Amino acid sequence: LSTVCVDNIFAVSPVVVGPSDGMPEMGRDFVDFGSISATCMDMQMTTMNLAPYIGVGTISAQVDASGAFGVSGATDATIRVLNFDSTGTITIVYTYNEIPGACCLPDGSCIIAEKPDCETAQGGIYQGPNTECAMVMCPQPGACCLPDGSCVMSIVVNGADCTMAGGIYQGTNTECAMVVCPQPGACCLPDGSCVTAIELGGADCALAGGVYQGNGTTCAMVMCAASGACCLPDQTCVILSPVACANAGGLYQGNDSLCANVVCPVNGACCLPDQTCVFVTQAACEASGGLYQGDNTLCADVMCAADGACCFPGQTCAVVSPAACAMFGGVFQGPNIPCSLVVCDDPPGACCFTSGFCTNILEYRCNSFGGVWQGAFTNCLPNNPCPQPDGACCFPDNSCAQLAQVYCEPAGGLYAGFGTGCITQSCFALDLGACCAPNGSLCFSTDEVTCVGTGGVFQGLATECASITCAVPTCPPDCAPANPDGTFGNGQVNVDDLVSVINAFGFGISACELSPPNLDGSFGNGQVNVDDLVTVINAFGPCP
Repeated sequence: LSTVCVDNIFAVSPVVVGPSDGMPEMGRDFVDFGSISATCMDMQMTTMNLAPYIGVGTISAQVDASGAFGVSGATDATIRVLNFDSTGTITIVYTYNEIPGACCLPDGSCIIAEKPDCETAQGGIYQGPNTECAMVMCPQPGACCLPDGSCVMSIVVNGADCTMAGGIYQGTNTECAMVVCPQPGACCLPDGSCVTAIELGGADCALAGGVYQGNGTTCAMVMCAASGACCLPDQTCVILSPVACANAGGLYQGNDSLCANVVCPVNGACCLPDQTCVFVTQAACEASGGLYQGDNTLCADVMCAADGACCFPGQTCAVVSPAACAMFGGVFQGPNIPCSLVVCDDPPGACCFTSGFCTNILEYRCNSFGGVWQGAFTNCLPNNPCPQPDGACCFPDNSCAQLAQVYCEPAGGLYAGFGTGCITQSCFALDLGACCAPNGSLCFSTDEVTCVGTGGVFQGLATECASITCAVPTCPPDCAPANPDGTFGNGQVNVDDLVSVINAFGFGISACELSPPNLDGSFGNGQVNVDDLVTVINAFGPCP
């Protein structure tokens, strides 16, 4: 149909517009004005023949009292309605047939379609009325670079399918032969080897624990970190880089080392100062201030000692764990023992006797035995600080030499004692004999008073160590109290034994020198230390 323009109903002369051009805002026609409303003033029915105004063709307009208005017919001329008599509002909506033209579709193809169908239904781009596909050049979908570095052609002009696939659209009308897609790069894996990632950005590399070297890199271009055997906390061995090994809590065995050629350290339960337990090597345990419970021991099988009173140098006391107490040079008084129940004495030290014999005991004990205390933290080992007095040394052939005890006994003689001399001393009337040290691990020749004073067991006058076998305790941790018969213990490993170890902590001969067991059946290494403390703690309870 043609264009219609409706003037105000009281207009005197018609308004002339040209035929519809089908293009909005391109002329004075219906497409420019849309729906048109007019207000009528009365109800008189009027029929008007519009022939004088429509040019070629005939269009009739009919208006009735109900307000209905109809136009029929076809024309290319302008329609004008004049002196319309009615009441109410009448809206006249005129439509026209769209002119088909070329339509470029999203996939780059071309069809002939009317504008609304092209743009709304097909999603295309209308090329104008009466255009032909042969006359236009529709934009074509372009190249798409995918995350794996390959190139495919997009199926839509705007590359939406490419973007949805994680690719990078290269633009309309591009082709794969025209573009260079970025490529995934090298990935250094935890074992030091190199592989090429399968996607840009290296997300797969990171997921495998590797280090991405950047887009476009190759393994030939990069140098991955060296690798070697790594002993993990569970004692298994894997090949890792030094950094990856450390991150896994492992112990790196060196570049290019192989698991087949290394023996991973054995782990065990470790009681930390906060009383928690971890499964680590002995070295790692001690480095953390912990108390190692032994190789292959499990945390589930040990009970880390509770805190207790700890005597520090200067007679100060604090409640801490056994490990923390030992770490700071203290003497642990026992688990769950408060400071209010202990008296912190000065620490042990070397005690020298007139015979030249030395033992590590507390000052008051040294004085009570008639010794000369050498001071706190002095030690009889490894070098005896006590003066070695000369005395008569009687040999098996009844000969005599003036020697110190340390030289007499290794030479096979019996030392007659400090101040004795070969002129006044009869080698047939000695008051000396063999003396077994408290833990049975040592025998030496001395008089009975000195032997008992040092906690030993005197074997009798004129006895010799060569013919004496010192009794080794059947329950070594039961090392206290000292009994009248020269033995130690009461059949129960308890706080008495723990305190006895603590009193001799860090020093030499003691009935509670318990660890390690030696090949000759004796115990100890000349030093009362954490090993002896742990032995007592682990044996708490009745002797077997």
